[in-house]
This record gives sequence, C-alpha cells and structure tokens, in this order.
Amino acid sequence: MNKTDELDFHIISSNESHLIKLVASWYEEQWSIPEAKVSEMISHLDDELFHGLLAINGEPVATGGIHRKVSVFAIDATLAVYDYWLALVYVRPEFRGKGIGAILCAQLEQEALKRKIEKLHLFTHTAESFYRNQHWQLTKRIFYQDRDIAVMEKKIDRQQDQGALVDENHTSVDVCSVQQQSHVK
Repeated sequence: MNKTDELDFHIISSNESHLIKLVASWYEEQWSIPEAKVSEMISHLDDELFHGLLAINGEPVATGGIHRKVSVFAIDATLAVYDYWLALVYVRPEFRGKGIGAILCAQLEQEALKRKIEKLHLFTHTAESFYRNQHWQLTKRIFYQDRDIAVMEKKIDRQQDQGALVDENHTSVDVCSVQQQSHVK
C-alpha cells in the first residue's frame, strides 16, 4: 500500500445487492458460508448493526461488520449474553499482511462508537495474535473439534486509540486518507 492510495470505507446498505453479492462470494470461498445466508444477514441489519466495505483506489479489498448473532453461539450458547460482535472480518488474500485488516477494524470500531457501542466481542481460531496487537483481550477459550477458539473483548472509546491508523474524521494518522464514500465500484 502506498501513501498515495485512496482508502474508502463504506457502510453497505440493504439495497446494494451488487456489494452484498461480492461480500457473500468472498465468505463462501473463505468459509463456505452459503451466499443466500450472507445476503440475508447483511440485508437485515438495523440502525445499530452494520456491515462495512473497505476499498483501495475504488477496488473493494476488505469487509467486516458489527453483528448480534454469530456462529459461535452454536458451540457455546452462554456467549449470547454479549450484544455486539465484530464479525466476518475478511481481507482479500492478495492484500493481507499490508495493514488493511487493522485499518478495517479501526473503521468498524469508529463506526460502532458513532452508534454508541462501546464494547465489542469477537471469536477467532486463526487470528488471535492479530487481535491482541489491536488491543483485544482474551476472555474465554473454547476447544471445539480440533480448534482452539479465542473469545475476545475490547472496550472502545475515542481516547483509547489515539495511535490508531485513522481518526474520527477518517483521516490517517500514519498511512493514508480514509474517506467515507457513498459509492464503491
């Protein structure tokens, strides 16, 4: 990623079927989640919950959202007491290892703050160290089949992430400019 790259963060609306279809295709390829399930899930988010898309120079490269229902509930129903989950964070393979995931997570957290959400949870069995580096704390470990699943929590506030990649005006502190756009290709 270059300093001249333009980053756009966009909240996907229920009428943007082309973006929902794109995100659904990524999830189907990565996690075998059926496209219809993803389409329904993203299309039915409310005013608090959302799903975002990050683009570089107009090209969609990453996605994720804040959701209430996540698949780990099927393994441990006690986790349903937590309201807000950072979920389905995905970066296209050719863009991984370039800081895009951190930028996406910072944008999702900032959007959550705008909606007065101050505490998030997530679960992962592949990216625990990534989230630790983003100041997430381990709250529970679940051993399921051959997976060691970390359940993590983060209290977010405006002062906590002063060293983050983007500020509340979507201006980069370190790398580039992130702008909220109404249209992504």
